[in-house]
Amino acid sequence: MTVARRPASGAAALRAAADRGQATGKHAVVADDHALVRRGLVLVLEGLGVTTDMSVDSGDAVLVAAALHNPDMVIVDMSMPGGGLALIERLHREHPAASILVYSTFAEKDVALACFIAGASGYVWKAGPEGELETAIERLLSGRRYMSLAVSEQLADRLSGSPDASAAPHESLSKRELQVFEYLARGLSLAEAAASLGVSPNTVSTYRARVLRKLGVARDAELVRYAVRHGLIEA
Repeated sequence: MTVARRPASGAAALRAAADRGQATGKHAVVADDHALVRRGLVLVLEGLGVTTDMSVDSGDAVLVAAALHNPDMVIVDMSMPGGGLALIERLHREHPAASILVYSTFAEKDVALACFIAGASGYVWKAGPEGELETAIERLLSGRRYMSLAVSEQLADRLSGSPDASAAPHESLSKRELQVFEYLARGLSLAEAAASLGVSPNTVSTYRARVLRKLGVARDAELVRYAVRHGLIEA
């Protein structure tokens, strides 16, 4: 008697198809401002049977690529030109069915949580353990979520009430304050930050004042130094 095998589903189906060298029918768009990282991401996706429709180097370009190809997944870098929370929010709003995976140099729990609130489905630290990126991609393409181990451990400590001696001032910023901090640290003017956020320059100025006060700094140049020192932007 022959017993029919139950079809694999979710991540198992993706892995099985990849092991057989078959395409999964899944498509992705990749965005990072480092060519070597983009090539690596494309190779990882290819190994999982996922087709990369476009590989781009900025937030503006990934918006165009996503509109052209309507991918199942978009992998984005936080610190590339035009990247950040506003980009994640727009991608999620315009492509709600696509899984957004943030591939970031930041292992800060508050940055990761802000990305999830903005609409990301996954967050992977670039310096994470081998195989974590593949696990995250499989998880997202099977309709689940993924948070990098380094970040989830920090979050678990916070939720358990464990004291966090390493807590930094920026961890007290609200989502909007974190967005304004991000834009100003990258050198955007109040008007440019306001245009990106869809608010008035006066509103951004108010948030800027709150950020300066919470971080204990007086000028935008000090914001930049703070961001670099805490690994929130690349020097």
